[in-house]
Amino acid sequence: MANRKRVAIKRLRQSIALANLAYAQNPTSEAKASNLELPVVSSVLVVLRYVNRDGCNCWDVLLTLRSNHLRFHRGLVCLPGGKAEPGEGFVECALREAHEEIGLASTSVEVVGLAPPTMTLPKVCVWPVIAVLNKSVELKANPMEVRDVFWMPLSKFQELDAHRSPHHSFISMHYFDYTCPLTQSVYTVWGLTARLLILISSLAFQTVPQFSLCNSNQFNYSFLKKYFADESYMIQLLVSKL
Repeated sequence: MANRKRVAIKRLRQSIALANLAYAQNPTSEAKASNLELPVVSSVLVVLRYVNRDGCNCWDVLLTLRSNHLRFHRGLVCLPGGKAEPGEGFVECALREAHEEIGLASTSVEVVGLAPPTMTLPKVCVWPVIAVLNKSVELKANPMEVRDVFWMPLSKFQELDAHRSPHHSFISMHYFDYTCPLTQSVYTVWGLTARLLILISSLAFQTVPQFSLCNSNQFNYSFLKKYFADESYMIQLLVSKL
C-alpha cells in the first residue's frame, strides 16, 4: 500500500501542476487572482488520507462542521481555513487555521501543492492548499469554531448518485449528502466547499464528474456564467492533457 500511496501522490502532484497550467492559459478567465485587487485573501487546507476500503485504495477528505456560535457560515460543512494574516503565505495560513480549528499539527501532513484559486462573493479569493496525511492523528475540534470533524470519501464528489443540484434563480449549486457509516450522522456539503472538492476530486482521479458542472440556462448574470464556464473548461482541459 505504501508504494501505491507514493504513486498516487505523484499523480496528484502532476494533476495540480496541469490544473495550474490550464488555469494560467485560460484566455477568458476573469478569476485570476493576479489581475484582481482583492480585499480578502483566504486559504483552506484540503487534507487527504490514503486508505484501503473494501479491498480498494482510495482518498478520503477531512471536513468540519462549523459551530453554531459563529457569526458566519454557522452549521455548514467546510474545509479548515480562513483569512490570511498580514505577511502570511497561503500554506502558512491554511496550516495555522487547521491547527486552531481541529488541532492538526503541521508535521502530520505533507503539502503537495496549491490548486488554482476560486472566487467567492463578494470578491474573496480562496486558495486550496492540498496536503496528504502522513501519520495517524487524533483530532480535537475547537468548540468555539467547530462542532464536528469527519472523513468523507473524495470519490463522492464525482458520483452522480451522491449529487443533487436544485434549480436556483441565478446560479448552479452542487449538493452532496453523506451518511457517516460509523456515527450515522448525516452531512450536506454544498457551496464553495462542494465546488472546491469537485475540482480536487477531478485532480486526484484525473477524470470529470458524472454530472453536469453547470447549466447555462440558470444564469442571469454574465460574469457568473462566464466564471463557472471557465471552471468547467479548466477541468475539461486538464483531463484532455492526461
